[in-house]
Amino acid sequence: MGYKPVGGVRGATLYAADTVDSMPMGVDIELIDDSSSYIEEVCVERGSAVVRHTLTLKALYSNAEDWLSSEFIDMATYCGVVAEVTLNDSRQITIGHSEALQLEQPMRIKSLVIDSARSVAETPTVTLVLYSEDVAII
Repeated sequence: MGYKPVGGVRGATLYAADTVDSMPMGVDIELIDDSSSYIEEVCVERGSAVVRHTLTLKALYSNAEDWLSSEFIDMATYCGVVAEVTLNDSRQITIGHSEALQLEQPMRIKSLVIDSARSVAETPTVTLVLYSEDVAII
């Protein structure tokens, strides 16, 4: 099994999972520097290998309007999303879809947190956490 590269996340474009083959316009939000991450966790549960994918994206509230729309929330909850991710070292990876592993699941919203900030000097932010699990072939 090949592992995805590690590194902080610089950018991510999110596509509806049911249109991954046609790849129409995706949702691309400017992220806050050094605040987003991708974690790939390989676990063995009851004798089966499972890979858990967690993509955490953080943006200024003023930039995150598309994440907060009911259309995006419905898509990311029910259909799921595929993420084209650019890491801090400029490498690009796809999360939520794999030609080799057709069983890989699209990512879905685990949480969407709006932080109103603690003072007037701070800027409100939005943190979107997307999550999926797939069966690994080791």
